[in-house]
Amino acid sequence: MSLLERIRSAYEHSARQLVRVFARSAQRPYLRYCFSAMGRISKSCGRVTEAHIAYAERLMQEFGFGRRDRQAAIGWFGEGKSGTADFHRLANDCNKKPQDALAELVLECLIHTAHIESSAAANRTLKLLTSLLKVDNPTLLHKQALVAQASSAECRAREVLGLAEDASFEAIKRAYRTLASRYHPDKLGRGASEAETAYYQQRSVEIRNAYDTLCARRG
Repeated sequence: MSLLERIRSAYEHSARQLVRVFARSAQRPYLRYCFSAMGRISKSCGRVTEAHIAYAERLMQEFGFGRRDRQAAIGWFGEGKSGTADFHRLANDCNKKPQDALAELVLECLIHTAHIESSAAANRTLKLLTSLLKVDNPTLLHKQALVAQASSAECRAREVLGLAEDASFEAIKRAYRTLASRYHPDKLGRGASEAETAYYQQRSVEIRNAYDTLCARRG
């Protein structure tokens, strides 16, 4: 590699690093608010359940958190749970440089958290914490309806594939491959009845749709 090529490569690497640093800087206030608020909503249900923790863990995995980010998120969740988080200050940090996509992501995460152990107290806490991010009530209600619909579809998809709520993506793929192979119409012999063929075709479609639904949630 020539000197010019090495300089260009070093410059491009530095540029990518700056972009990543800027992105993390913009995301951090929203991520802190998200996990702190999740802790508060979970606790408002009376106690933090294993399902609340499993959802938080799933988010950390989906966000690609490393060890340091995971430790920070766990700490933020704990601050929200214990009541030590200053949500007005945290919301102001987000609202100083509003990021619509990040605000939308936080809203969805908080609605999912409240949906885990639905209660009047959890919904009141959700409404308060989302209002601090300037989410109005019609927007909240509309998003809650969409999340409830998606949650129902995911629940049905897990039933079709025989999966637990906290199933990993690898478990989803294994279940799909096993069932798709078992109910493939080609598995039927020539003597299969029309009813058997129709049933296998229907099951194949259900299995594929269930897999697509769960993949889309993780996409």
